[in-house]
Amino acid sequence: MTHKEFEVMFNNANIRRWQLLDRKNKEYTRGDNRFQSFDEGAAFDSSSPVHELWHGLKKHLTSIKNLVRDDESDRTNNLEIWLEKLDDARNYLDLLEGLVRRKTMQ
Repeated sequence: MTHKEFEVMFNNANIRRWQLLDRKNKEYTRGDNRFQSFDEGAAFDSSSPVHELWHGLKKHLTSIKNLVRDDESDRTNNLEIWLEKLDDARNYLDLLEGLVRRKTMQ
């Protein structure tokens, strides 16, 4: 892959990820609080929004780990499956940054 091809891939991934975030935001939040589902999830078990997010991120990382472990299977030859899992994990890392920023700025 050339540097230019990587740049195109990177830019396309960011577009995909933003579209996914926008779609999930409409599904999981009401109002202006981007972290509503993590806040409300934390209230269920006296946890924190960061811990709630971490549980979701671990699910995505486990799925990626399984793809890596099964590297030679037909499932891992499907680029769409990889992109879905990678996009989810990257989005969760960005959401984690947002939660950490919110926490440290309060």
